Amino acid sequence: VAMALGDEKAVASCRLASKRGELFMSYKDDEVLGKQRRLHLLGFVGSGPAPPNALSEEPRADADRADTPQATLSVEQVVALQKELLEGYSNDRFQAMLQHLHRFFAEAAPRTFRLERQKLFLTVQSEVLPKYG
Repeated sequence: VAMALGDEKAVASCRLASKRGELFMSYKDDEVLGKQRRLHLLGFVGSGPAPPNALSEEPRADADRADTPQATLSVEQVVALQKELLEGYSNDRFQAMLQHLHRFFAEAAPRTFRLERQKLFLTVQSEVLPKYG
């Protein structure tokens, strides 16, 4: 991935993940991917444009599948989107609310914690994502 995107340092801070239902599950660095064929790269913020063909938007063989997302944003737009999300998640108020959830629900009521955390994430996402379609 680092070679394709041309930025080894930026790739060091991101994670490979798979989508399970509506959630993304991150892989540990030493975790075996097994038969997983679709992966997502989360947290990548590059320092420049990707090399030609690094992120191809050409149709794939499985492009006719209804559940296959198609690339509609440029690399620059994706980086801008990620920066806005990071800014929202880094906000002092957001962080205080997240710490509150961890303190009161993470161990005592994990299901409640996950639901409330998801609602909190949506407060940022609902402001940022509509700008990008």
